[in-house]
Amino acid sequence: IDKEVVYEKGTNTLTARWETAVCKVKVDIDGETKIIEVNYGDTYVLPKDEPKGYELRGWSRNAGNVSGEQLTNPGTAIKVTSDLYFRAVIVPKVCTLKYNMNGGEGKTSQQTFNYGNTVTIHSETPKRTGYRFLGYAVGDSVLIEYMPGDTFPKDNIDKEDIYEKGTNTLTARWEKVIEYTVTFHPNGSSESQEVTEKVRQE
Repeated sequence: IDKEVVYEKGTNTLTARWETAVCKVKVDIDGETKIIEVNYGDTYVLPKDEPKGYELRGWSRNAGNVSGEQLTNPGTAIKVTSDLYFRAVIVPKVCTLKYNMNGGEGKTSQQTFNYGNTVTIHSETPKRTGYRFLGYAVGDSVLIEYMPGDTFPKDNIDKEDIYEKGTNTLTARWEKVIEYTVTFHPNGSSESQEVTEKVRQE
């Protein structure tokens, strides 16, 4: 610099200059950590998006599970004045399988299974007087897709739709059976014999 200018001026003033401090917010979701830079004093809103197949219970300030810990709700705005760490507390979403006997009788206790897993359909065959059990359809569909003892959901379908729906119902489908009795007298005998047959309704 030109020192002569400084010397000639006699009195000089040094003015402090500043830039906004940047804080780092670490967000851990199912083992994947993201680092977000936030200016000191600004707010950061905790994410509300749930990982696929999981329910987001809240956000923890601890890296590990702590009994009785108070969680911060998703969507909460946090004023940032230092580096912060948040871990998503998630649990697998639970799917439910219900049964509709559709006029028949059978085991109807609902079953639960975690998102991404499967469950074994009740093995008992439903019964209905005057009808033959054809199998189970999903919901209001008439397409028979499952039988007692099968795995739900099966492998050759788009399981994501089942998982995302959360609650699914298996509806029993039936075919009406007509019974008729034939009485005949063999070889002209006075003795009669009755035969009962069942046929499908056309």
